[in-house]
Amino acid sequence: MDYLSPGAAQYHRAIEYQIASTCVDTITTVRSSLRSAQAAALDVRDAVEALQRLYEQVAGNSDPRLNSGTLQLALEHGQALVASFEALGLYDPVPIEML
Repeated sequence: MDYLSPGAAQYHRAIEYQIASTCVDTITTVRSSLRSAQAAALDVRDAVEALQRLYEQVAGNSDPRLNSGTLQLALEHGQALVASFEALGLYDPVPIEML
């Protein structure tokens, strides 16, 4: 097929369209995934804050049966996860064009 023939031009336009379409799909997928990851990170942070409040409430209680190391361990793991999300930038503000 001659590069300048009408068929060749149509073929190249079709390929260009496929490339552009695939790029748009990829950008959409990445943005959607980022929004999902950020939403999950916010949910984790909220849960860790709830664990922190519960831990403080239990720590102030004089009943030794309530002072479980399990709650402290869960809080420590949650705080480490939140710190990881912060390091990844998942709590950074989202640019308006991504919303």
